[in-house]
Formats: sequence, structure tokens, C-alpha cells
Amino acid sequence: MVNHPVDPYAKPMLSPNDWKLTDVLSSLTWHEMGHMQAGPHFPGEAEAIVHVPYTYLGLAVGMNLDESFQRSGDSPADLRDAAIMWIITNEFQNGLPMNIESNPNHQIRYQQRGHAKYIDIAKYYGWDKLMAYFRASNLLYEAYDKYADQDISLEERKSNYYERKKWKWVSILKKVVLLNSIEKITKDNIAKLFETEATKDHQMASETIVNIVLMSYVTGTNLLSFMEFWGVNGIDADAKDKINILVGNLPTESLCLIYEEYESHIPQNQKDLTDHIQRLHSSYIKSIDPTTHVITWKESVKYLDQRYGTGWYSNNYLYDAEGMAKAQARISLLKEEHSCDVEKPTCKDSTIWKYNGVPEKNCPWVGLSPAKRCKLKWLGSTAQEECPVSCGETNVCNKPVCTNTWKPKKKRNDLKKCSSIKNKKKKKKYCKVIGKDDNTFAYEDCAKCGFCDSS
Repeated sequence: MVNHPVDPYAKPMLSPNDWKLTDVLSSLTWHEMGHMQAGPHFPGEAEAIVHVPYTYLGLAVGMNLDESFQRSGDSPADLRDAAIMWIITNEFQNGLPMNIESNPNHQIRYQQRGHAKYIDIAKYYGWDKLMAYFRASNLLYEAYDKYADQDISLEERKSNYYERKKWKWVSILKKVVLLNSIEKITKDNIAKLFETEATKDHQMASETIVNIVLMSYVTGTNLLSFMEFWGVNGIDADAKDKINILVGNLPTESLCLIYEEYESHIPQNQKDLTDHIQRLHSSYIKSIDPTTHVITWKESVKYLDQRYGTGWYSNNYLYDAEGMAKAQARISLLKEEHSCDVEKPTCKDSTIWKYNGVPEKNCPWVGLSPAKRCKLKWLGSTAQEECPVSCGETNVCNKPVCTNTWKPKKKRNDLKKCSSIKNKKKKKKYCKVIGKDDNTFAYEDCAKCGFCDSS
């Protein structure tokens, strides 16, 4: 790896130090190393997604998320500015994908807005989920290559993979999910899926579709609208239908926090827009009017390409109220689609539901082993639906607040109220007891049981 610039006019032109890694935190070094990774990416992202490894590395050496994100692209733009860079464009405001023409109009390559969505995925869902996505994508390719005819060339095998030849992607991805955990799957067991699901009547699926499906699986969230927000190319009506075949039933409530954050970034006036521009391109600003907050640019701006960077901003530095209204409308619609402003009801466990009709296998029983029992189904309802408190289901309802006013239906010498539950033994014995209202289990109101919200 070389990260030392070579001067062709120097004598000698090269020195021994030119071939040494002189800075392990060089963004240039990690940009090039990013190209060495076989990670999946959406159309036009090749020169942007390569900055993701540096962002993770920065956290490992003590940087905060915004700092490592900024340094990953050698840019002053943090995650907030990356979102604004996209929100203020005509493409975003009119619901179009990012421009990926092979010219300076390109809105992704070498730009923070090009890889910000991945960092936001890591921020909201965890780096482990993002890594699981990359691993799952690589395993799919490796498994296909293991299954594929080894007599044909590697290039032909790659071509067949990306053209989705001889595999029914819907059934294969469904079965990948049924393998319990994407983090645990191997290329051998996926290769078997290709063998059993191969057919001449294969269903085509673009890289965009498969990527969104895989990332939705690992986060447990339908990320279709999130990817549309970020202007991912390849999301047409057909793609949406195919994506929703597999992830249409996944929850989307967790996206509300993300959209609320993006909404808060929309510039509300000239000052907000100027503050954003000043953070990114201060060296080209001659002055800012203290009253109107309008920028006066230095003469050198005239010589810059007007299609990107500072040159683009020098033509788009005046606040566009109509454009910002369109941006607000887009995000408001997303929030409405995901019921972000709708107050969720309080979670309540059923006192009637019992698995297989067995009295002892009720919601408190489910709460003793939620990972296994919340998936159980009886009389058309899953335990998770009937016992949301026991299962920790907060996507469709809010945890009940611990009021500690619960009292048992039948008083006992050692159980008169919540404060009677003093130790581990009593917690196991009494948290499952029904209250005097015949409708509330102790764990739904008593903080000692650890199920209700005591914050």
C-alpha cells in the first residue's frame, strides 16, 4: 500500500519511504483499502462506500462518530451536514434518486452523503447489524460460486451471479432467514439452497433489491423507505413489489426517530442554510451580511466547476422556501406512512391467552423464556401479539409505566403489594400473580419485576 505522493520531477523520483505506510489513519489509505473489500453496494457508490471502514476504525481509536465520519472522507461534513447536502437538492425535493451520471453532476462519489446512510444504520441499529449485512452478502456470493459450474470461468460465474441466473432469489432469501441467524450461516448450507431451488424459470432481482432485503433482515426493519429517502438508484415499482414480498411485514416504527432527526436538519431560513455552507466551505467565503445572512463569495469561486462542491453551493446559497417546503412535505409523508406521530397504546398482556390451552402456559410463562416462547402460536395469535409486555414488544405499543400500586386479587401474609416482592425468590413466585382487578399481572406494574418502565 502506498500513501506517499510521488513527485515525477523529483530527483530521485522515488525514495525508500515512498513504499512505506507512513500514516495508518490516512483517509486516502483507507479509501484505497476500502476498494479492496468485496462489499455489496448500490449503483454509483463505489467511490463512497469505501469510506465506511475508516469510520469504524476511527471509533476504535477513540474518535466520536461524527469526527470519524468527517475524517473518513477528509471533509468537514458531519452526519447532519451530509443529510442537509442531500435534502437541499432538487432531486431530493422532487422524489428522484441521486444523480449517478459519469460526470461532475454525480451526487455520490467522494461525498459524505454517499455513505452517510450506512453510518446512520450503524448509529441506530448497531455496527454488528451492518457487518452482518456485509457478511450475508458475501456469503451469498461465495455460496453461489461453490454451487456454480466450476468448469466455466470465474468471470462467467460472476456474471451469472449478478444476473441472478439459475436461482429463485425469493425462496432462497426466505430460507436464508429461516436459518435462524444470518451471523451463523455458512456458504455450505446456502450452496445447498441454490442446489434445491435452482430452476430455469428463475426470478430476476437486481443488486439493489437483494441489498435492501438483506439489510432489512439484519436490522429487523423494512428499510425500503429509508433507501428511497437516500436516493438509492434502482427502486422502481417492480423493485418495491419484489422487496415487499420478503420484508413488507417487517416493522418500520424504528425509522420514526431517524426521520424526525432528518426533519430537524431542514434549513428553516437563510441563516440555517448559510451556517451549513460556512461549516463546509468557509475558505471561499468573503463575508456574510450580519442582517440578511447572505454570503458574498471570493472571486476564486468563479473558476470552480459549478456542478459540485463549493462551485455548486456558490449557485445555490440563497434560501429557497419553496424547495424547503417540498423537502418538509417529503419527510412529513414518510412520517405519516409509518404512523410516527400516532400515539402508541400501552402494552397489555392477555390474561386469557394460554398456549395449547394449558393454564400454566400463559403470558407470565412466556416471559420466562421470551426468545423461544414469543414465537409460539395458538388459535391464530402468537405469544408476541398476546403478551407484548412479556416479550418486550415496543414496536406497536409502549411499555406500561411502573406505578407500584398493584395489589393481588387474594391477599397473602407475604404478598400484599409491590413492595412485598423483595428478593429473587419472591420475584419468581409473585411477579406472575394476577391483581385484584382481574386484568393486571404484578410484573406489569411492579418495578421489582423488571418488565414495566421505571425510568
